[in-house]
Amino acid sequence: MAIIKVANTHFNVSGNTRLDYLGSNSIAFVANSGGIIVSQNAITARQTSSINLGNTSFAYSNVYLGSQKKISLGNNTTITHNTSGLVINGAPTISFSKQLVSGNGYTTNFRTPTVQYFSSNGTYSVPTGCKTIKATIIGGGGGGGGAAYTSSTCSAGGGGSSGTFGFKWLDVSSWSNTTTVTIGNGGTAGAAAGGDGGSGGTTSFGTHMSCPGGAGGEGMSGTNYPEYAYGGRTFNYATGADIDPWAMEGGYGYRVTSAIGVSGWGGPNIFGGRAPGQASGGSGAQGYFGGGGGGGFASSTNTQGGAGGPGFVFIEEYY
Repeated sequence: MAIIKVANTHFNVSGNTRLDYLGSNSIAFVANSGGIIVSQNAITARQTSSINLGNTSFAYSNVYLGSQKKISLGNNTTITHNTSGLVINGAPTISFSKQLVSGNGYTTNFRTPTVQYFSSNGTYSVPTGCKTIKATIIGGGGGGGGAAYTSSTCSAGGGGSSGTFGFKWLDVSSWSNTTTVTIGNGGTAGAAAGGDGGSGGTTSFGTHMSCPGGAGGEGMSGTNYPEYAYGGRTFNYATGADIDPWAMEGGYGYRVTSAIGVSGWGGPNIFGGRAPGQASGGSGAQGYFGGGGGGGFASSTNTQGGAGGPGFVFIEEYY
């Protein structure tokens, strides 16, 4: 047995252990089992040439990167955590079999997120390995009001409101069942005789969240002017959503004189979706993506409103 004195520290070295000098203020003791590194302020296990970060049998199976910290993988390759997330420098080949990053209750690795989009009723199943989903849900838009041409007088229907929409994050790592998706229909178009537009249907994602549809716009008839036709208005919220803004109301239809007016536009949502209004004769335009239908404008004959856009469910999947 040899006794070696280094930097005022005594070490006993025996068997297959050897002493390595690694650099400034570091001494390594290397044995068949990997050995240790002794630095000024710490003693750490010397790693083998290959480390699987996701292997739970490894003593440090969870690796966390603090702000402005990094993991060096050799060959000038590093993973750095900055304010924008993780940055990989170099040209590595990296495979993560388990969680790498954890924050705010949600976990992910470097697999590209996937999406599923439902524009009709269906069933949602969680993909293999998916841990977290973000669900965006929108109810059906309300229909636009119709317009009646009466005694040489124009009419302009109001636009339907958008469907209610909301967002929800869900931990699906332990889900084993499927989820029923129900899509709300767009509201019916207001009849050409000046009928009101119909309300949109409710869109739901199982029992996790539901979004009511928008209200229909008011139709217009008669000969008085100036005259208004109200756009659809609804003050419903999404049920179960993390974020649930109001639906957007439809625009007013407006008759200025017996020959001049403009119909209401459909209410928009975050994806757009609204139908435009009309300033000359024509049926109302249909909404889309849960937007409200436009009001009809009657300049020489009765015209109907536009139907509301059907709702949808959009799922973003993170691994």
